[in-house]
Amino acid sequence: CSVSSVQGLIMSRFESLPEPLVAAAARGELVLLVGSGMSRQADPTMPNWRQLLERLTDHAASTNRVSGEARAELLELISGQKYLAVAEELREVMALDEFRAQLELEIEHYVRPSEAHKLLWELEPEIVLTTNYDRFLEHTFAAIRERSVRVLDYTQAPQLQRLLQSSSLSSEDPVVVHLHGSVADTEKVILSERDYRHLLYEQPGYRMVLSALFITRTVLMLGFSVDDRELLALLEMLRQSLKDGSSPDYALIPTSAGSVSAGRLRKDFGVDVIGYEPADDTHAEVIDFLTTLKSEADGLRATAP
Repeated sequence: CSVSSVQGLIMSRFESLPEPLVAAAARGELVLLVGSGMSRQADPTMPNWRQLLERLTDHAASTNRVSGEARAELLELISGQKYLAVAEELREVMALDEFRAQLELEIEHYVRPSEAHKLLWELEPEIVLTTNYDRFLEHTFAAIRERSVRVLDYTQAPQLQRLLQSSSLSSEDPVVVHLHGSVADTEKVILSERDYRHLLYEQPGYRMVLSALFITRTVLMLGFSVDDRELLALLEMLRQSLKDGSSPDYALIPTSAGSVSAGRLRKDFGVDVIGYEPADDTHAEVIDFLTTLKSEADGLRATAP
């Protein structure tokens, strides 16, 4: 659709959401995949991947771990989106404890739950996947439900597989899965080239269980941009599973749904883009979208036989 039609969709509060998406939410079969944009709904200072590496590079330079010339080279690599190579270099020049401490300093913020995070849980998902290192999802669940949510990471794919097979997941007892680790255990954070090789080749259950989710469930991606490197790397790993899925997957992305980049997501990975034009940096359209999705899912659930 055209940019104008996308803008009209925003202004009318996303009145025509895809029926398969609404139906999956109503059945409790919608899996949420949450990116860094959702964290910035809670804390605008939360860094994305690029910003995190820029801050770590500045810290390394300020503590004489790298020279001024090396800092400039690293920043140039970051500008060229060579994130994994930069992260690998920073891990080598910084002491491990120092590296972990800086990650925690940049990421582990305690803020009030955002409206967007509350709405995520009001959709009553059984499974929430996230590429984020922060724990905003867990903190929000605890704040609104007054209890802890189950949390797994990429090393615990067999446990997630057992949960799926045993049908013990429910909206009342969901699970958050940190696909790249979290600040709860910075030793497991996936950030550098070495980390990604470990993830792909030494955690075989990781890809298998994610593939099963994308094939059997509808996945809604939130908090990513159309050229998000983490999202594209994940989709590339799961390319065949996305094509084999029995239902479409969706991504709410700040772009025209008719753009070339959005079209590539559909052609390459079978992901339908729901595009929107943000009015400002708050991306209030995300709240409009989640509110409408919840309302339509509730309505469909109420009329189901």
